[in-house]
Amino acid sequence: MKVNIRALGIDDGPFSFGDEHADLVGVLCRGPQYVEAIMRDRVTVDGTDSTQRIVRMIRGTGYLEQINVVFVDGGSVGGFNVFDIDLISQELGVPVITVSRKFPDFGSIRHALEKHFVDWEDRFDLISRGSLEPILNDDIEIYMKMSGTDRIEAGDFIRTFTVQGGIPEPLRMAHMIGTILKRNVTSGRA
Repeated sequence: MKVNIRALGIDDGPFSFGDEHADLVGVLCRGPQYVEAIMRDRVTVDGTDSTQRIVRMIRGTGYLEQINVVFVDGGSVGGFNVFDIDLISQELGVPVITVSRKFPDFGSIRHALEKHFVDWEDRFDLISRGSLEPILNDDIEIYMKMSGTDRIEAGDFIRTFTVQGGIPEPLRMAHMIGTILKRNVTSGRA
């Protein structure tokens, strides 16, 4: 893989369930460590606007032509504001890869969605769509879903952008920045 490829990592910031919005942070890196841009938007907590907000945030920066891959944390932001990685990939014309430290408990997710949302079936279908694949990254097992790429290239993207631990650096930085926007301190762990 080329040295100067660019990856955008997207994560939400912490929020309380009484909050109307949660921060959405993007960090664009060239190679695994050189930060070229930081972007921010907001999503509705437990809303349905995450896919559109992610696309809007990226398009609004002027960096879209430079992005080779987008990493997103998990399958939703701002609680259960579930995003559609296939639609994001199609709209932007770049691969989108979700990264998770743990395999989700889809039974618990379904139960929580059934309990709190009238559109729970749509949200559950979206969050459980596609195959969640295990990948060994820096001797740490993580899980990924991908759109606009295949398993081999997705693994290469993840490994290329991981400095230490299992999480790609742009995603780790987006997590840290999202945290500092809400709190006064953050740790290095995403």
